[in-house]
Amino acid sequence: SPTADNKAALARARAVLAYEFGDGAPDAKAAIDGLAGQSSLDLDVATAYLALAQNDAKAAREAAERSKQEAPNDAAALYVSGQAALLAGDGKAAVAELRSAFEHEPRPLYAAGLARALAASSAWDDALATIDRAPDNPAALITKGFVLAASNRVITGGGNEFRTQLTKII
Repeated sequence: SPTADNKAALARARAVLAYEFGDGAPDAKAAIDGLAGQSSLDLDVATAYLALAQNDAKAAREAAERSKQEAPNDAAALYVSGQAALLAGDGKAAVAELRSAFEHEPRPLYAAGLARALAASSAWDDALATIDRAPDNPAALITKGFVLAASNRVITGGGNEFRTQLTKII
């Protein structure tokens, strides 16, 4: 039913797609704009995701902070906070927030986000160890490929195993 909570959850789902897959940002914006004047965790997380999709670090951090104030231990709030910190260039805060999100809820998406943040700070071994905690997940495998390439380990140090895994999903 079209309750405010359901509309906020839909806005959040659309904003996740906009950020993680680069698709549907106008739909996410319309869904968020349709909830003007309302407040909820889903709406704050949706707003943060949309700001991330639009590469707006300031708006992403503000929305992520609101979501963390509402639910300090919510994995999604921690995740968008970490992604906003990474976008703003604060690698240390990004790793801390993303690590906390992954510890609260060990989803492959959160593992991939943490691995990207670790790789951004050249913590290659930690990034690979993190991503290996999400085996057989396509998004995690793609992240692993980026980490291996960025660390010059595609051919050495696990590159052949990666190619075998990649062949299984494509």
